Amino acid sequence: MQAAQGQTVHAGCMLYKDGRFLVQDQNTQEVIEVSGTDLAANVGNRVEVRGGISSARPGVAPATSVMNVASVTLVAQGGCLSVATTLQASTEVPAAATAPTTATANPPAPAPSTTPAAHTGMSTGAKIGIVAAIGGGGAGAALALAGGKKSTSQ
Repeated sequence: MQAAQGQTVHAGCMLYKDGRFLVQDQNTQEVIEVSGTDLAANVGNRVEVRGGISSARPGVAPATSVMNVASVTLVAQGGCLSVATTLQASTEVPAAATAPTTATANPPAPAPSTTPAAHTGMSTGAKIGIVAAIGGGGAGAALALAGGKKSTSQ
């Protein structure tokens, strides 16, 4: 990949872990902690990030370096669940992490809502559970078949 002088390019999955953003490079498998703007909007997607390597030490394992992102390009939506599972990271940013902070000492209480909260999709835990159940079901069937049980009907 071509990059401007002094810039590095990594393509892979954008994930969220312990309050930090990570990208696992799809070619080198290197995990890079990334900082910059518009990162939350790309969590869970395959992206290309361009920027400069920082001298700061990563704040979350298994990141090996820190990158100050100058630009993020969406390559494909989704497709990062298995990478997130491997890195014990998330494909979603918790709502509390993206809420704007206020400088007011006593912010006004929000007005009560009569509208139920919208459900925006399955959680990462639910997706992992489904993958585990599918994999476990296949393993169970393989064990049953390999158990040597013979049919009693002729």
